[in-house]
Amino acid sequence: MASLTRRLAHLPVVFLLALSACSSGAGPEPVQPVPFGAAPPALSLQLASARQTVIDFLDGYAGIGEDDGEALLATLRGTGFLEHWAVWQEVTLGPTAREGSVVIEDIDPADFTSLGQAIPALAQDPAAGSQVLQVLVRAAVVFDPGGGAGAGQSVHDFSGVAVLSPRGTHEWLLLDVTKEGRSVLGSIRALNLRRETPQATVLAPSVFVVPGETIFNIIVENVGDRRLVLDPLRSGLRIGDEVLRPDRMTPELGRGLAPGGRVQGQFAFDPARFQDRTEVPILRVVLRGGERPLVIEFLLDGSGAAPPPEEAEPDEVAAATPLPTSPSPSPPDEA
Repeated sequence: MASLTRRLAHLPVVFLLALSACSSGAGPEPVQPVPFGAAPPALSLQLASARQTVIDFLDGYAGIGEDDGEALLATLRGTGFLEHWAVWQEVTLGPTAREGSVVIEDIDPADFTSLGQAIPALAQDPAAGSQVLQVLVRAAVVFDPGGGAGAGQSVHDFSGVAVLSPRGTHEWLLLDVTKEGRSVLGSIRALNLRRETPQATVLAPSVFVVPGETIFNIIVENVGDRRLVLDPLRSGLRIGDEVLRPDRMTPELGRGLAPGGRVQGQFAFDPARFQDRTEVPILRVVLRGGERPLVIEFLLDGSGAAPPPEEAEPDEVAAATPLPTSPSPSPPDEA
């Protein structure tokens, strides 16, 4: 992986101000930074190591296309939900994650507070009273797969508050970051859904809810003896009698899966397509390879039930194994 020095870039302040202006108010409330000069030497070292933890995270994100996300994952080991999020970033970004660089205006350790105050969703957690550090971040990661030509360039804005917890002398655990103005931790919903059939095992471990997209994470394992191909015209979200095809689907899902193969992919939808519907949505994966299509469905109401679809024989529909689908303090299961 390229060195941190090569990745760090500095653009005019107006560039990052524009990024911040595009952010929504959904992230944590801003706090006042602690002046390094006012801190005792020991605390200054702690704050400097916290700042470096955030830089390592940004550098790992920028290097996803070079090391398959290993550096990013290394910065988030033991974080639960964020570690799960990191596992899926290579799938989310795909071939766009090339020639990444980190643009930093400021990373300022700001204030010590309680976990419950920094992350309200964890207010009921047994560790809610533990001390954490909030860090003000004004930074972005820029991917430029065109090599400077500007084609396909994308900017990922991490400006906002990051939350860190001490886990040793001058060591920090990154608990949450802000991306596109929103908490990454708050964007993750655990589903932990799984279906097993003689032909395939399909898992839906989680869904990411981000501005403009609802992204279902899907794993397909071919446990049979025939090649399986996902049917993109009949897979997606079933709402009533209508099947909504994904607005964006990981290409690997449609390329076929040999016996013994395994693939991770995503179905992404514009939430405006279904947010006003009253029916319970059903996540639907249709695989072809046998005499009849194998249809696997997950009822997204928290029960994990699998209603039998019209076009499948009863023995082709995965048996329902109810699993929790609502957000919980536990991160999604990893297969």
